[in-house]
Amino acid sequence: MDRAKTPEEHSPPASGHSAPPDIREALRERDELYRLIFNQAGDAIELVDAETLHFIEVNDTACRLLGYTREELVGRSLMEIQVDLDETTIRANLQGWVKKHGRVRIDNRHRCKDGRILDVQVGIQLAQLDGRPCFVAVWHDTSVEKTAQLALINEAEWRRALIEHSRDGVAIFNAEHRLIEANARFAELLGYSHTELLTLHSWDVDADLTEADICAGFADPLSVNQLILTRHRRKDGSLYDAEVSIQGAQINGRNVFISTTRDVSERKRAARALRESEERYRSLVEGSPDIVYSFSDKRGGLFWSIQVEVVFGYRLADLQADPFLWSRLIHPDDQPRIQTALRAFEQGTPFDLEYRIRTRSGAWRWLRDRSIQRRVLDDEVIVDGLASDITERKQTEQALLEAKLAAEAATLAKSDFLAHMSHELRTPLNAVIGLTQVLEQAELPPEQCALVQHIRLAGHTMLQISNDILDLAKIEANQIAIEVRPCQLATVLKRIEAIQGDAARGKGLTLAIVPPPEFVGQVLTDPLRLEQILTNLVSNAIKFTEQGTVRLWIEPLSLTAEHACLLFAVQDSGIGIAPETQAHLFTPFTQADASIARRYGGTGLGLSISKRLVELMGGTIGVESHAGEGSLFWFELTLARTAPTAPTEIAETAAPTAPVQRPRGMRLGGLRVLTVDDNRLNLDVVAQLLRLEGAHATTALHGAEALELLRRDAHAFDVVLMDVQMPVLDGLRATLAIRHELGLQDLPVIALSAGVLRDEQQRTREAGCNDFLAKPVELEALVAILERWAGQAITAPACPLASAQISDSATVTAALLHIPGIDPNRLQQLTQGDLGLARRLLCRFLTDIGDLPRLIAADLSNGALMSAAARLHGLRGAAANLGALELAELAGVLEAALKAENAVDPALLTAHSTQLRACFEQLRQTLTAYLGEASVLSTVPSLADSTQVDSDKLQQLRAALSANRPQAARRLFTELEAELLAVYGEQTTQTLAVALEGLQFTEALAMLETVRDIRQD
Repeated sequence: MDRAKTPEEHSPPASGHSAPPDIREALRERDELYRLIFNQAGDAIELVDAETLHFIEVNDTACRLLGYTREELVGRSLMEIQVDLDETTIRANLQGWVKKHGRVRIDNRHRCKDGRILDVQVGIQLAQLDGRPCFVAVWHDTSVEKTAQLALINEAEWRRALIEHSRDGVAIFNAEHRLIEANARFAELLGYSHTELLTLHSWDVDADLTEADICAGFADPLSVNQLILTRHRRKDGSLYDAEVSIQGAQINGRNVFISTTRDVSERKRAARALRESEERYRSLVEGSPDIVYSFSDKRGGLFWSIQVEVVFGYRLADLQADPFLWSRLIHPDDQPRIQTALRAFEQGTPFDLEYRIRTRSGAWRWLRDRSIQRRVLDDEVIVDGLASDITERKQTEQALLEAKLAAEAATLAKSDFLAHMSHELRTPLNAVIGLTQVLEQAELPPEQCALVQHIRLAGHTMLQISNDILDLAKIEANQIAIEVRPCQLATVLKRIEAIQGDAARGKGLTLAIVPPPEFVGQVLTDPLRLEQILTNLVSNAIKFTEQGTVRLWIEPLSLTAEHACLLFAVQDSGIGIAPETQAHLFTPFTQADASIARRYGGTGLGLSISKRLVELMGGTIGVESHAGEGSLFWFELTLARTAPTAPTEIAETAAPTAPVQRPRGMRLGGLRVLTVDDNRLNLDVVAQLLRLEGAHATTALHGAEALELLRRDAHAFDVVLMDVQMPVLDGLRATLAIRHELGLQDLPVIALSAGVLRDEQQRTREAGCNDFLAKPVELEALVAILERWAGQAITAPACPLASAQISDSATVTAALLHIPGIDPNRLQQLTQGDLGLARRLLCRFLTDIGDLPRLIAADLSNGALMSAAARLHGLRGAAANLGALELAELAGVLEAALKAENAVDPALLTAHSTQLRACFEQLRQTLTAYLGEASVLSTVPSLADSTQVDSDKLQQLRAALSANRPQAARRLFTELEAELLAVYGEQTTQTLAVALEGLQFTEALAMLETVRDIRQD
């Protein structure tokens, strides 16, 4: 590449002669020097032909900045690197620029070889080269400068924006403390315009510092850098709290003060409020009887109020030195509850606990500890809470609890006494009523017949008293519940007429029962309890009225679409009641005066029970009366109204038939009775009583068997006697199936049960039973209830066997009277003098219950309490039916203990069980001696032959019970039922069925193991 030529090389020598050598050498050296300066210059230098605008020469810097080599650039047109100026503009302006200024400097842009654009500043000067016009352009890259300049501009704009939009007021004061600049916020804080601000000095703004203070304290701007709290004065004269940061600076050679002002009035008010709040909090904490604390799950106790010293006896310093001391003082029995609550608290659940804690003296005190708030700091959970000393409250609660328990115990003892007394009354009543029934069947003179009737009436009166005592005992023990269901008031009144009509007519009284208004419609109430209340009031009215009328009516007081407020009233024309004695009428065992008790009798329980029942139903009861003017007893009830529905209770839809007078021995002639009971002895007893009165009895062992008989021929029976508690299918569910599944709405169903309480009777009515007959079944009660509900079906004469059986009654009775443990009157009633029947019944009794005491004892030892209760229920019914009253009573006591809601006392169970086994063993020995060992053994099924039970299926049954597979267990039991009856006996098989039906598989399995062990013994 040729060496670049300087401008001098293009100039010819001054003359045609060659220069001397020394001159040429000097010229060469000068040329070399110019060349070095030209190429090493920091600015780009270009020599451009003014006519062609082509480059004549360029230096190295121009080549480097444009990205060309000298060879590429020399000879090129200037236009190839121009961006903004075209050739015409350059030619037109170049001469003008130079002529006007001689030289010119412009800002321009050059395009590099690679397309980059450079911002450049170009200096242009016109020159002559060999007589040709040209110009020299010297330029440098200003891109960096422009970028820096733009950055400075942007930064200034940012700073200006930040200052203008700052929430703080920014102001600049000169060295003489005069305000020379401020942002809008500073003007806003003071309420001045920007122009007004520029006339102020700093002491015009500051309300706390004078001019002298400011001049002395802020003399040298460059030495100031501090933060002060002061007050500023606004234009309107008001003051505000200001936090001012002051810093000295130098701007354009001037020393100034730069201040940043923030309005802290709200912050200072908040700080004052916080201080006041803290003072109040401290006063509350220190004056509170509660312990205020903060506790960390990592560091233990963080804070306790001074009350902790009063409660615990420990000093605050003790707790601060041992942050976990509190936790260790908590009673060990309470620790698990607290740990559980703390774990829940860590998940955000607040706690409120009561626990015991040991004081410094060693005493235990009760605390109520409750969380106020939960704070989480990093991985630490802090709880703030209150702990109250509740020791005195706990002591008071304990005293109240003991007093309550004592009162409950007294009430329970009284209730138990009343229930026991009622039970004891029923035992002799059985003899009284039984003897009267026996005597009434004999041919007696009229005077003696009248006496026997009086005895029977007295016995039934005592039975009613016994029932009242039981009701009172249950009310006082809060064991009576009001069961609400749809009720037609007209039906209730018809039942009152049926029950009380004969008694009124017997005294020559008129019983006027006004039908309820039809617009009242059907209501929701407890029909049984409503009937009981009205019966008590009507019977009292009849008792205390010698002549005239007893009137019963229902009067609507108010009616809405949803409710009916009704007045029930019973008015009589009797002896009346003096005002001073009316306040005591509803107290138990209280009558108006002693003379009334002597003249009319009674216990005074009826009104008390009625009052309690009315109150349980949400109503009020009262009386209006004057001595000698009769009485008006009333009660008000607000009952829900409901649309009439299909009858679900036969007792309210099927009216009983009036009994037809028939002689004894033919009162039930032709009546077809289906008797359902799981105890064969009970079936035999009831069937015998039915045959005595000429009825035809068909028996079934459980509800499912009864349903099957009814499915075969729904019209084969006139009435059903249904036991309540039975295996496979109990009486209540069987009755529901009769009503709904078979659709037999008109078939009378009479419930049989050893339970005599009214709530038990109500459950049978809800299931669809028409009436209730208590065990032991009495002949007269049986005849009366069957005549009432199925009298229209009694058509045929009595069986002639009944009269023949009565003839030998004296002989049989005399023999039976000497059997200890058996009520002779009950046995006489059952057998009517048939000695063979008596022996069969006694043998059947021993057969059915032979293994029961051992099975019951095994159930108790295995914890199978419900199985034992089911066995005892069957034993109680069988014993009561036969007249083994003591055995029935002991079985009932043990059954009640097993079914009690409270925990069963093992010692009490053992005592009852021992009494039961002793009584049974004595009775078994007595009956065996009376009947003869051979007679008993001939009727007892052999337990020795175990091959009758399919061992494979029995094992499958055990496996199904162990695996809780109900369908398989029930199927296998059905297949094995006949064999189980033959081998294990009826009672065991039926109890096993009860356990299976109730899904009590553990008890059923234990029962199978028990009978297997007993057989192996």
